[in-house]
Amino acid sequence: MAGRIVVIHDTRLAGPSPNGELTLVRVNAQTPLSQLVQQINNIAFQYGDDIRVRIMCHGYEDDSGRGGYGIQLCRENLTLNTVNQLAPWSGNLSFGITIYSCATADVAPGCEGIIGDGRLLCSRIARITGTEVRAADATQNYRYFNLLGIITSPIDFGRWEGNVLEWDARGALVETQHAPEQ
Repeated sequence: MAGRIVVIHDTRLAGPSPNGELTLVRVNAQTPLSQLVQQINNIAFQYGDDIRVRIMCHGYEDDSGRGGYGIQLCRENLTLNTVNQLAPWSGNLSFGITIYSCATADVAPGCEGIIGDGRLLCSRIARITGTEVRAADATQNYRYFNLLGIITSPIDFGRWEGNVLEWDARGALVETQHAPEQ
């Protein structure tokens, strides 16, 4: 696998952050999205554009469990209304963005082309950042272990649930796989 792995963990997603040979960026409800964008650009400057971004956070779903409404990332969240704030990443992320979040790529009934259209959101993320984007259209299960901070295992999403969709750097949907391995 090429590229430095950069994991963005919005800590509202419970569980210990991954560790190992990666760069970890923790954010929360008080972190401005612009601060996250600058942190990732600083990392890209350090490694060239040789980085692979993984975003771990909650996805927004409606009462019926349909997603596509955006992801709980930083103070502003990442939605169709805020996605343009990722523009400074353009040209800095050679190895793509993978979003580990519930139903990010789902399209809620009656929401095609508007808020609730996760496919449109993912397409715009890809086009605006100029890199590939992967996300699932179903609720994702994950596990972790934390015994008083003494014995822990980091968040593990295991196998994907539902379909995983991939957009190219132009924002075109290029692949759909059902429940692939991570």
